[in-house]
Amino acid sequence: MSKGIILTSGQELMQEGVRTFAVVLSAEMAPVCTLLVWAAQRRGHVLADSLTFPVNGISRNNVCSQCSH
Repeated sequence: MSKGIILTSGQELMQEGVRTFAVVLSAEMAPVCTLLVWAAQRRGHVLADSLTFPVNGISRNNVCSQCSH
C-alpha cells in the first residue's frame, strides 16, 4: 500500500509455521510503502502486522526485511 492505495495483494494458505515471500517494488510505491500482513485463525482470532519502509522511486534498490515473533 502506498499513498492510501492498495497496489498489489495476494493470498497464501498456511497450516502453521513460517512463510516467506517476495514483494516486487516499483516506482509508484515511492516515497513510502506499507506492507500489511494478516491471518484469520480457525477460532475467529485475527492477527495483523505491518511494516513501513522507504522506497527510492528512481533506482532499483534491494530491500530485505524479516519479522519474527
